Amino acid sequence: MLLKLQKPTNSNEMKYRLLLAIAFTLILNSASSAQIVTTTISKFDSLSNLGYKMTLREKDLFSDNIYTDTLKTYIDISNNKELFRIEGTKISEVYDGSKLIKMDLHNHTYQIQSRIEASTLQYKSLPYIISSLKKDLYKNVPILIHNDSILNGKKYFHIKITEIDTIKNNKRIYRFVKMLIDKESYLPIYYKSDQQGFIDGTDMFVDTYSEMYFYDYETNKEDFSELSSFVVPSNFTIEKPKEQKPLLAEGIKAPKLDLEDMYGEIFQLKNQKGKVVLLNFTSNSCPHSVESVSMLNDLYSTYQKRKFTIITINPFDNKEAVEKYNKKGNIKYPVFTNIGTHNTENYNVDNYPTFYLIDKNGNIIKGFNGYQKSLDADLNSLIRKHL
Repeated sequence: MLLKLQKPTNSNEMKYRLLLAIAFTLILNSASSAQIVTTTISKFDSLSNLGYKMTLREKDLFSDNIYTDTLKTYIDISNNKELFRIEGTKISEVYDGSKLIKMDLHNHTYQIQSRIEASTLQYKSLPYIISSLKKDLYKNVPILIHNDSILNGKKYFHIKITEIDTIKNNKRIYRFVKMLIDKESYLPIYYKSDQQGFIDGTDMFVDTYSEMYFYDYETNKEDFSELSSFVVPSNFTIEKPKEQKPLLAEGIKAPKLDLEDMYGEIFQLKNQKGKVVLLNFTSNSCPHSVESVSMLNDLYSTYQKRKFTIITINPFDNKEAVEKYNKKGNIKYPVFTNIGTHNTENYNVDNYPTFYLIDKNGNIIKGFNGYQKSLDADLNSLIRKHL
């Protein structure tokens, strides 16, 4: 049996034509925007070398603080490896194809890493953006072209990419990318990534953005610096490894600890006799500290009515940053900023987070460096034993 599609009539005809027009426009938009992105990728891949300057603005995950920097970047793509030199105001990094050299421009020291993943600046570079665009095309994520944007009297392609936009735990999760691309060179002159969501494996909901302005492009220069044979300047010395202090021994008396909480109240560890105390040394910017929040909340809720408490010490972040962090993580236990105090140094804290469990007599039960999932069971067992 053959089915014949009937042409809509009367009032439905206008709706039918409108839907066709919208669908056709969306198809054309998607095709043209994908073509622009493809051309940008092809342009980059065709280069043998590239230099540019970039102004960076980034929002902190746990506060409204904005980080800014100006980076000079040189990239050699001639040998199927993306060798790079990226110079910021505080640090400089060079990848010569076999090792990563990280230089502290203030202390005039350097360190050598065997893995390129140790770089912090490569994630703030054009090759990283191009790599992300390739993944977006492969995954067929929505890419739309908007009306041209005008900057300093010049028109640029305006591209918007929706990498994710969904709902999780009644929260909107998204990552949007906005790009302005030069119509002649097809190189980006502006890039912004705007996102919010949960930190992997945690209930911590955060938002952030990264904004980059590219300018002073130089491409395929014949006198391009040879990055594969880069030599560290003679006024730099190799960074000496920091000597790791051992955690305090089990059974010794916990050192004196005087702190001031978020509301100006004084805390003294000596006044906690008769309680089991878990000390938690932390930092807002430490991902492993973030991972431990859920465990600490559970421990506090489970044992707080049984002569147990958690005392968290943050020696880096100010009151406003800590308050916002606490709100985002729904932190239930006391947090002390330790600004202006120094007696925490007696606890030999070199890594974050660091934990010490202290018994009812003020003696160290055990110390723990870092966070791993097995720590939850270890602490539960020890707390129950000493309550």
